[in-house]
Formats: sequence, C-alpha cells, structure tokens
Amino acid sequence: MVLVDQTRSMSQQFSSSYTKKLVFAKTAATTLIESVNEAKDLVGLARFTKVQTTVLSAPISDKTAVAALV
Repeated sequence: MVLVDQTRSMSQQFSSSYTKKLVFAKTAATTLIESVNEAKDLVGLARFTKVQTTVLSAPISDKTAVAALV
C-alpha cells in the first residue's frame, strides 16, 4: 500500500527540481508503483490529510490503474 501525504505542509516549496513537496511525493509514488512486479505483487494507494485517510485503490495487480490514481 502506497500512502501519499496531502497535509498542508506538502504545499511547501521543496527544491529547484520539484516546486512543492506534494509534486515530489507523487513522483516518488508513481515511480514505486511502476516498479511493482504485476506477476507476483499487489499494490494499492491511499492518501491522508490531517483529518482523514482515503483509500483510492485496494491492493490489486494492475499497477497502471493504480498509478493513474496518483
């Protein structure tokens, strides 16, 4: 399960390569999801804020579908 932090702090400046922390986090999440071996692994996606956690995809073998949700 890949978790993406969407708290307020993620809107802060990160580096010259990534304008915001959230942009970097989404890039890292996508890279991780795309590295999954669909033949033997499952991957899911959730995001969280200060208030709640939302599951965007339960663990499945279709990494392309999960990556599209990032």
